[in-house]
Amino acid sequence: GEGIHIDRADLAAAREMEIEAARIARRAGGRLLPRINALGRYDWNHRSTPFAGSPSWTVGVMASWTPFTGLGEVADLRASQARAAAARAQADAARANADLELARCESEVTVALARLAIAELGKAQGSEAHRLVARRYAGGLASVTDLLGAQAAETHTRLALAEAQMITITALAARELARGADPAALAALEE
Repeated sequence: GEGIHIDRADLAAAREMEIEAARIARRAGGRLLPRINALGRYDWNHRSTPFAGSPSWTVGVMASWTPFTGLGEVADLRASQARAAAARAQADAARANADLELARCESEVTVALARLAIAELGKAQGSEAHRLVARRYAGGLASVTDLLGAQAAETHTRLALAEAQMITITALAARELARGADPAALAALEE
């Protein structure tokens, strides 16, 4: 998993939950802070009033703070902080699980590729053995039973190769899914 970008929907959802929980915790903490309000007003007085026809303006700043609003807001703050910590732990667990799954899939790909190489070698040997027995049979040095046995052995090695190919494709597809990629690109390997 090191150095490999994993772009999976479950990881993205866990990250979004972590970000949202942290935002809610910050908002809950902000309710305990002082509030500052500002206002500005510009008026033009009517001619029939004092200061007739002259403009007036007002600017104001107000700070308010309630140092103790009750235990409800403190409890909300603590609860939202706990939810943020839980969301962070869930995101970390999702990432660790994804890394573990990717490592398992990488291992399965390595084993499948080794098995495929062995099956390819076995098929080549089975074909060569069948060819040699067929030549011996054509020369009268091998029985029909020997020929049929060599043909059955070659068929077995071909089937083992096909199975190894399917296992390899399946392992590669599982690895792509663990990475969050689309395994459809592997469809060409089936041919």
